[in-house]
Amino acid sequence: MNATAPIAALAAALLLPAGALAQAYPVKPVRLIIPYATGGSADFVGRILAQKLTESLGQQVLPDNRAGANGNIGVELAAKANPDGYSLLLASEIQFVINPAAFPDLKQGLLKAFDPITLITVAYNLMVVNPDLPVKSVKELVAYAKANPGKINYGSPGTGSPNHLSLELLSLETGTKMVHVPYKGAAQVMPDLMSGRIQLLMASIPAVLPQLGTGRIRVLGVGGPERLPSRPDMPTVAEQGFPWFESSVAWSLFANAGTPKAVISRLHDETVKLLKQPDVRERFDKAGLTPIGSTPAQLAARLKEDLNKWPKVIRDAGIKVEQ
Repeated sequence: MNATAPIAALAAALLLPAGALAQAYPVKPVRLIIPYATGGSADFVGRILAQKLTESLGQQVLPDNRAGANGNIGVELAAKANPDGYSLLLASEIQFVINPAAFPDLKQGLLKAFDPITLITVAYNLMVVNPDLPVKSVKELVAYAKANPGKINYGSPGTGSPNHLSLELLSLETGTKMVHVPYKGAAQVMPDLMSGRIQLLMASIPAVLPQLGTGRIRVLGVGGPERLPSRPDMPTVAEQGFPWFESSVAWSLFANAGTPKAVISRLHDETVKLLKQPDVRERFDKAGLTPIGSTPAQLAARLKEDLNKWPKVIRDAGIKVEQ
């Protein structure tokens, strides 16, 4: 094959009207930067996305895991790419909202370097307690915490994680004092909850479901806006009198700022289509993920809402994370 053919094709594509440009894109492989190591939820979402986009776009979409500094390394790398749609980023509010507020030395304003494409999926957490804690609802938990300041230890997979911040928000809003116990990752948090070393946890759905019915945990509520379709008996935290409460991680797709709008539109449409495929929805459901498929404007609005919420929690709680 002529080595200059992809370059010539790309040059020709850039001269096309917007509608034709969207159909011509892509004319070469696309890189999808995943700012976490293999094996986690970001990698799980990214590899499904890459596989399905490869099928629909007719070009290879190649996952590129760039782990480090809670996702900061991958995001900063992606920010340096050309705004042509050939380097995409899978990221969450952790990278764009939480990290800039929690990491004192982190470069600010990275979100401005990207254009939103779509909110892909949200992973909601469940509020879980050790059954020895004498509470059976979120209201009872808050009442117990008020009566016993500093007596509830709650775990998280790391300082500044959404799991941590959502419980800091609960403490701030209810005037309670609980003790945060950070872990280096999620692997040991659930076992320590079941053993009684900690009493409270916001845990992922896949981590909780296998323990239901064992008597080793008690679920107080769902950290999302609606009950789980698979477990309609579990109330949300919000419906128990805390409408502002949410505990989740949302994975979204971004392109560099200035990427042609026709390319953004094509990527949005193809991603929304794949999120409706039964096999994708089944795989997401088994992993405790809710497929979304928002518009770029809806994703931008969600991030703006997060920017008005989580940095204030971080400041009010005095949270700092050292890189």
